[in-house]
Amino acid sequence: MIRISSNTAAKCFGLVFLVCFSKNSNNKVLSFLLLPLEKCRRVMIHSNNNNNKLCMSSTKKQEKPQTTQETDDETPLNPVGAQFFGGSAEKEELFDEEIEKNSANASTLLLLATYNRFDNLDAFPDAAAKAVARKYQASLNALLYQQDESSSEGTTTTEDIYSSDFTWISPLKSFKEGRTPFEEIATAMDFYRRMDISIISAKSSTTTSNANKMELRWMISLVWPNFWEAQVTITGTSMLTMNGLQITKQEDSLDNGDITNAIAWQLLPRFWDMFHIGMTPSAEIQPRLPVPHKNMLFSNYQVFDIPPRYVLKPSVLDQGSRDMRLAQVLPSSAFSCFIVTAGKFKQRYVPTTPVEVRINSETQQGGGTARRITWTIPVPTLVASALDLPIPAEMSPSSSSSANDEYYSFDTTRRVATIPYAGNPQDEKVADLRKKLYDSVVRDGFRPKLDGAGKPIFFFIQNKIKCCFTEGGFGMAVYESRPKLLSNDDVGIELEID
Repeated sequence: MIRISSNTAAKCFGLVFLVCFSKNSNNKVLSFLLLPLEKCRRVMIHSNNNNNKLCMSSTKKQEKPQTTQETDDETPLNPVGAQFFGGSAEKEELFDEEIEKNSANASTLLLLATYNRFDNLDAFPDAAAKAVARKYQASLNALLYQQDESSSEGTTTTEDIYSSDFTWISPLKSFKEGRTPFEEIATAMDFYRRMDISIISAKSSTTTSNANKMELRWMISLVWPNFWEAQVTITGTSMLTMNGLQITKQEDSLDNGDITNAIAWQLLPRFWDMFHIGMTPSAEIQPRLPVPHKNMLFSNYQVFDIPPRYVLKPSVLDQGSRDMRLAQVLPSSAFSCFIVTAGKFKQRYVPTTPVEVRINSETQQGGGTARRITWTIPVPTLVASALDLPIPAEMSPSSSSSANDEYYSFDTTRRVATIPYAGNPQDEKVADLRKKLYDSVVRDGFRPKLDGAGKPIFFFIQNKIKCCFTEGGFGMAVYESRPKLLSNDDVGIELEID
């Protein structure tokens, strides 16, 4: 005998979906029924202590179910309805009006700690450069995000930053003379969908002849006004000539050398972004500056430089075997917020890619060794432009600066060599590729970079992961599905920069 348990009818895309169970088959699912919604105005399940009975009506009027008696001697299915799936027979009201009102600010409520990136001595080694960079960044944020200048630390007017005889030499400027960088940025904001600018690092000149000069490194992220809203990243430096706290001259240079080369390749539609259309916005891809070498036409690997930038470096101890595949998924400790991706309070978020994975042996206090897995996640310009960077709530705000430095890291310019590989970080084949890559770069005259134990530094690049950030930090990871036959990822090695 076939019975249909209560609460098993659900509306889905204009259909009524029914699940039928067989009593004689130990409550196994016997069949699924899909009934057009327009043909079945109402599905009504009569139930009492003895049995369940299915009735269908074509009337639109809502009626109370009637209790019927059944002469069948068979006992009814028990449990039924939501209880069959482990739920409660009584419906719980989960909607909270107060929580719903505060949902727009919920992500900021989780931020219990921040990290002052200008205290990082690798990025800002001297006090003068730190003061100028922080002041410049605060003024940029006030211009780009229309912040209240009274609430922005160190915000000043354009006249306070640039002298009256200011000179600007840059491949980014327009043909109009006498304009300052801030005036150019204000004009460009009308063209691009979005613009973020981060002062990555700054250092004063150490020579006596250039005592009044300072170098700023910056990163610009643009959302291009085309159909797919291409994400364009530009990196470079500015050499400033200072007169006190005012800038009298600024000379800009791009890492790519030419503005066309820096932008053109990023405007093209990316295959995997189009293949997974609607999954995320276009990702901010980590810049790669090709390094020519004597055997580059016939080699099976690539050599490139990665400009300095801020990264997240969460890590965990690998307590299990490689079969657990722990390195394939980012740890929960890396996330500092959540992201509202739909609805009234939808947030703007920026994906970055790729993610690096390193697996190293580590000596334990009690003796023995263990494997430590460390991920390197690029921080987007949106987050890196903040004066204070958000960190996970479970990390202490100020007393644990060393823990914050482990979470955020400033990577200086890196030279790496990579070889494509279609697989996972903990595959056994990765060891063979490492040896092959090491032999190739040594043969072509490169010097591998060594760690503290005198071993080469290898890593694995996961191109299939997009790390999504809001102003509140890292909130979501998207793992793309790609055919394994394609060489999606890379095995890499660190090289010395001569």
